[in-house]
Amino acid sequence: MKVFKPAEIEGTTEYSGLVKFLVNDSPDYTIGDFLIHKGDQLGPETHEHDETFYVISGTVLVDETATGKTYTANQGEIIVLSAGEEHIAHTETEAFVLWFQGK
Repeated sequence: MKVFKPAEIEGTTEYSGLVKFLVNDSPDYTIGDFLIHKGDQLGPETHEHDETFYVISGTVLVDETATGKTYTANQGEIIVLSAGEEHIAHTETEAFVLWFQGK
């Protein structure tokens, strides 16, 4: 698992806190969004394909269950979870997240 700041991602441009992704010949994927409230958690769960969270507002905490490590992504940051990586997403405040998952 890794947390990215938009400026660290080659081929992206940041506009007013939103990231414009430049993608060529992308594979099929699912895209969606979710609002997670303080005290709520998603998981534990795993996926067959990589999953990406882009934090639009708030802060998301993702626990990697295999290692016990917690990753933090603030507004404008991205978390990439590898396929098969069991995780739990939660927050100490409300957070709004855009997510992508390969098929």
